[in-house]
Amino acid sequence: MASGLAMNKTKSCLYANGVGEQELKRILAVTGMSHGQLPFRYLGVPISAKKLSVVDCSILVNKIVDLIRALGSRHLSYGGRLVLVWSVFSTLHSSWSRIFIIPKSIIKQIDDVCWNFLWKGIYLYSSPPLVAWDQVCKEKKCGGLSIVSAYEWNIESVAKYVWWLANKKDHLWVRWVNDVYLKGKSWRSLTVGPNMSWSWKRICQVKEKMESGYVGDWWVALGGEYSVQKGYSWLRPGDGDPVSWRHFVWNRLALPKQSFMSWIIVQNRLLTKCRMVHMGAVIDLNCAICGNDIEDQQHLFFRCEFSSRCITLLAQKLGILFPFSSARDWWMTYRFGSLFQKKFVRAAIVALSYYIWRARNYSFHEGVLWRPKMVVKKAICDVITRCTCKVSSCIVSRCKTWLESL
Repeated sequence: MASGLAMNKTKSCLYANGVGEQELKRILAVTGMSHGQLPFRYLGVPISAKKLSVVDCSILVNKIVDLIRALGSRHLSYGGRLVLVWSVFSTLHSSWSRIFIIPKSIIKQIDDVCWNFLWKGIYLYSSPPLVAWDQVCKEKKCGGLSIVSAYEWNIESVAKYVWWLANKKDHLWVRWVNDVYLKGKSWRSLTVGPNMSWSWKRICQVKEKMESGYVGDWWVALGGEYSVQKGYSWLRPGDGDPVSWRHFVWNRLALPKQSFMSWIIVQNRLLTKCRMVHMGAVIDLNCAICGNDIEDQQHLFFRCEFSSRCITLLAQKLGILFPFSSARDWWMTYRFGSLFQKKFVRAAIVALSYYIWRARNYSFHEGVLWRPKMVVKKAICDVITRCTCKVSSCIVSRCKTWLESL
């Protein structure tokens, strides 16, 4: 072999099956490698010819738990935790999902750890979350957070083998399957047999689940080409139609933690006193800010004297008319100036909602009420700062006069 591709024999093992003892000794002598035994780990992933046990896969859960401990992520905002779940934790289990079927008990542990981390920043949490996990796993456009369901992603990753059976006739693995199981028959004729291996039985089960998604040998989407992402969307038809408020909440001019808070608000899941009283956490139902009415979301953001004053000041700053009676409908139908100005106003309302909730919590826990002018100033400053990072300079320059007026 070329020097650049030389094999490190001290770190390599040879694995054999169906080879006589004398022949195996000869191969080991020629190669200079040691004889390895199954199961073993490659890049942290367990490799075995038998069914993987829960113990074999527990390292995956431990990796996620260790990351949570190392990050000290209890002090991260909701938005920060959400980014970690998207970019780190989902990547860990998806890489395993593409290789083999993960046991269901491990899948549940992964979902539980991600669930607990998202809501509390820790991996163990006994209290119920603000929003159900099934809702969280929906796409953003359908009212969720686009967090991948580990179980369904595992199914769609394994379904890639079904695609190979249907369309990759020259693939070495497909040729082996054809010689051992298919024997010239169509891939649709595959059924679970008593003498099949555990892995092959699971592939057949996935085939039965995905078979209705094929027209002939071609997948229903992507011009007949299968992908894990499209298969995942196909397997979750219950996500529903796109929600009308998605562009308002997931506005790129709003900070992630503020968008997340707005998402909780539109789900009507904030822990206001009206909800906390059912948990036995509070007795007094009066608003923590004004004390004039029962504290629910409608009162806190639209009927409270403090929030009404904040909204009025923001509307004056932005030069808009805010209808208090139909605020949610107004969010969705709002039209003002350029596209940039419309996004800016929406982001400002998202930021204002975030700071009204913070003002409420500060008043509830510390007994100190923020001034409405300070709340509005914080909201507008956050959006202006965000614009310098997320919007091209030419767009900002065209609206420079309007921004300076704020």
